[in-house]
Amino acid sequence: MHGFTDLSAARRTGHRAVVLLAAGSLLTLAACSEDAEDYPTGSLEMMIPWTAGGGSDLSSRLFASHLEDHLGVSITPANEPGANGSLGWGSLAQDSNDGYNIGLLTYDVLSNEVLDPQAPAIEDFDILGQYEEQALFFYVRSDSEYESAEDLEGSSLMIGTSGMGGIDHQAPAELEGELGVEWQYTPFDGHADGLTNLLGGNIDAFVFTPNIAAEYVESGDLRILGTFAEERVEEYPDVPTFAELGYEVAPIASFRGIAAPAGLDEDVRATLVEAIAATAEDEEYLEAAEQAGNTPFYRSGEDFEAYMNDLRPVIEGLLTDMGLAEN
Repeated sequence: MHGFTDLSAARRTGHRAVVLLAAGSLLTLAACSEDAEDYPTGSLEMMIPWTAGGGSDLSSRLFASHLEDHLGVSITPANEPGANGSLGWGSLAQDSNDGYNIGLLTYDVLSNEVLDPQAPAIEDFDILGQYEEQALFFYVRSDSEYESAEDLEGSSLMIGTSGMGGIDHQAPAELEGELGVEWQYTPFDGHADGLTNLLGGNIDAFVFTPNIAAEYVESGDLRILGTFAEERVEEYPDVPTFAELGYEVAPIASFRGIAAPAGLDEDVRATLVEAIAATAEDEEYLEAAEQAGNTPFYRSGEDFEAYMNDLRPVIEGLLTDMGLAEN
């Protein structure tokens, strides 16, 4: 009888524990649901995987400043450069997925997964939307002996990149192959550093998006020899595409979008997606972006992810041809 009594007590104790545990779980779920409904209640941090002052940094800070208006909270940009963006993306992938950590995605998140299978991949993120797409231009100093793309035939150049195997390495490397020349490449800590070295005469050329170098073209310090875009860019009607000049190069373009660590609450995700879409269509943002030399281009999170998946085999092919793809 005594043993039976002890067993019953144990069962009652266990039952109370289960009830308390279940009640606690329900309270936690209710709190999470309430938090998601009230989101956002505090400031967000936006990870930028490139150095301050570069094209991607300036572009994302501008977008974030207008995204704040649609979320109703402040957004703090945080630069985490290194390893061609992988350090920042690795950090973002491991951040809390509560909606208060977002980050900039650029083309090289796709390059890195080919260069290093251990690098963060787009599956590590919730893809929220693309807000910009920019053509790439081939820049030299205005005092350079190279005055046109045709002058590059037989050339021997030192070209800067923001990371070996990145977008600004892939584009000139493909042109190099078309020209049948041999160029040397040296990496810098982002486009701002590369621009400084190009202007200072430490390198011969660099492939940039126009928003970072526009003022130096206008001032006469830099010259554009061509663009890797599929068609001539409206703002630069006199700059030929390399394709129209007879060079078979892929129409590589730089894109910029927003992502968060994978596993966002559905309501939180919906709030972010809606705010990003609204910002991308905001007249004040569009005017500011145009003045900054940016090229707004919106894709929804779903379309942006599909676009990146379509790019994967193209980038793998380019890097394989360069001898840089990991098997």
